[in-house]
Amino acid sequence: MNDRSIEDKQVWTAKQTYIPLSNALAVCAELKIDSTPMEGFDADEYERILGLKEKGLKAAVILAIGYRSDEDATQHGNKVRKSVNSISKVVE
Repeated sequence: MNDRSIEDKQVWTAKQTYIPLSNALAVCAELKIDSTPMEGFDADEYERILGLKEKGLKAAVILAIGYRSDEDATQHGNKVRKSVNSISKVVE
């Protein structure tokens, strides 16, 4: 790792966040806590609000954790699941 550029190190480190992220998602599922990972957020704004730059940190992914509202009328509706064959293609 010492020979890599700072940019390469940042990319590698960002990808490493998915290891604890997957563990956190598994723990939440086991505890029946709702959770979802999110990308496409304004990383600069998160870094500003949380003071990450001053700590030498960068935001790579965020994880929302909590319980759904009992007032959510859609939570008990039927889930829509497409078949694997309708959304994928086997390449041989």
